[in-house]
Amino acid sequence: MTVTIICEAGINHNGSIDEALRMCDAAKESGATIVKFQTYLPEIAIDKNSKDYDLLSSLALSFDDFLKIAKHCEDIGIEFCSTPDDLHSLKFLVDECGVKRIKIGSGSLTYKPLLEAAAITKLPMILSTGMATETEIEEAIRVIHPYAAPIDLTLLHCVSLYPCPIELANLKVITTMKDNFFFNIGYSDHTLSVVAIPCAAVALGATVIEKHFTLNRFAKGPDHWMSLDQYQFSEMVREIRETEKALGDGTKIISEKEVAMIPRVRKSEDGKQPGL
Repeated sequence: MTVTIICEAGINHNGSIDEALRMCDAAKESGATIVKFQTYLPEIAIDKNSKDYDLLSSLALSFDDFLKIAKHCEDIGIEFCSTPDDLHSLKFLVDECGVKRIKIGSGSLTYKPLLEAAAITKLPMILSTGMATETEIEEAIRVIHPYAAPIDLTLLHCVSLYPCPIELANLKVITTMKDNFFFNIGYSDHTLSVVAIPCAAVALGATVIEKHFTLNRFAKGPDHWMSLDQYQFSEMVREIRETEKALGDGTKIISEKEVAMIPRVRKSEDGKQPGL
């Protein structure tokens, strides 16, 4: 299975549709499988008393903007996706934008109405598990299951820190989740690592890698500085693909090239090596 690489544009468009379209182009050029945004109606999805309300409201794109983004992604050949933060946005993304899968963020893992509505669509789902215990993950799966059996679900290991310190990444959770849940497991990476952490996650069995992306790491905004720019994202994609090649299929075999080395390297019964 080829690793799905999600270019998390998020809100790094800074509320500009033109910037969002440029991010789609850059994501395609970088080799990402999917470019993903965040879709929300501020008056519904955000507490008006929150200190972040004004900022997040200013960064929200309109539904008309997302229709343009979805069409642009179709035109250039990259999958469009967006995380809905409210029921209206979910319905819009499914009915109007025609998303091929639904990504639920960590903050909505315990929001049962959104989980149920997403499951009812029967579209493949990706569920981030930041801040969640195994019990909470199990409960989310129980909410989804009656509506979407059999479930096409990918669980993303995630640590909801921005950025996540390397020592808290806890990548071995990927193997734990593979053992405990009968779904594909991926990794949403919030560390500042460009290559090492995403590739280590793939080596541990992650089938999806999600990484924040920006066109300018020095731009104003909450996420730019901890995101990868286009050059870094391209490098990450290249190294993930190399990691996939190196992993092989797990079967201990001797390739034809290695067989050719036997008469040159393997010692004979008298203990002598033929020589290179």
